[in-house]
Amino acid sequence: MSRLIADYAVSPGEVLKDNLDALDMSRKELSQRTGLTEQSINRILKAKQPITPITALLFEKAIGAPANFWMNLESNYQEDITRLAIQNKQKNDIEWLNTIPTSILKILRDNEITKTKTKNHDLLNEILAFFGVASVEAWKSFWDNPEIAARCNSKFETHKISLATWVRFGELKLRDILDNDIEYNRSLFQKTISDLRDNLYIHAQNPTKLITIMIDKCAQSGVALTIVPNIPKAPWHGATKWIGNKALIILSPRQNRLDSLIFSFFHEACHVLNDGKKGLYIAEDNSTDEKEIRADNYASEILLPQKYNKAVIQLQSVVEIINFSIEHNIPPCVTLGRYQHLTRKFNIHNKLILTIPDNFSKL
Repeated sequence: MSRLIADYAVSPGEVLKDNLDALDMSRKELSQRTGLTEQSINRILKAKQPITPITALLFEKAIGAPANFWMNLESNYQEDITRLAIQNKQKNDIEWLNTIPTSILKILRDNEITKTKTKNHDLLNEILAFFGVASVEAWKSFWDNPEIAARCNSKFETHKISLATWVRFGELKLRDILDNDIEYNRSLFQKTISDLRDNLYIHAQNPTKLITIMIDKCAQSGVALTIVPNIPKAPWHGATKWIGNKALIILSPRQNRLDSLIFSFFHEACHVLNDGKKGLYIAEDNSTDEKEIRADNYASEILLPQKYNKAVIQLQSVVEIINFSIEHNIPPCVTLGRYQHLTRKFNIHNKLILTIPDNFSKL
């Protein structure tokens, strides 16, 4: 039979005091009858010392109430003060909900992650469950990390929850991509990168096939490659993080261009190969972070060494871009991306752009 849950906690000490008053027994007399010190009696009365099984048996003999009565009082009291502490803490946590943009709450509802519309404890618990944390403090312990903020631009602080949501969708996709017994294999991943680069020209003509091959090949080396669609106020191209001994690469289909996705993949691959397993590496426009700059250079060199930039700038037509791409075994869309990046002429030869299939652009 369940007991009534009150919004306050009654300590065993209060009940003990009532019993002593009813028996007209002093604390000193109780001390003498039980062998407990008066200091211990006072601490129990003030709820500063718990009733132990030995104490409960002593009270049974000295006062008359059975030992299980005292033990139940203590157990209920500990449960009540814990519950009240959690409830009080959650009142403060509700304020955290007010920092979550309406657009993010809508995404969570649309994907049936949350069902509660009112900002209350139920919604809080649904969102914490989505992030896989037990409390707001646990969430903040990672996302308030100054190292992450230092590696992002000024938008990070105001868009922190958006980024966290985007990354979490990627984490959840990892479970569907990697088997539990697969761990990261560096040498195999290096071979995967080489093979993917060598076959880019062939496979890029079919974006769905290319992306599927990229995901499957990476999974074999313990790297989960996920594509998570754009989320409002999460202006990032990609991210890399580690979950145990598995690497996670998250790509965003920003601009819906295949060449951008390909570049972002090799950028993030650089982080997997060369950077530590404790950080979160985030690719964004115009980053000044040394590791992000190095990853950009790595992606550029593996796709089309920068020594060819002058030749790329001089390409005049679609035919020239295609012929150049065949010569260098690179998809024309990637050559076009480099050309537009170098010349800043984003409205030229756009017939070469390949888009990302819709099935990779939805949550």
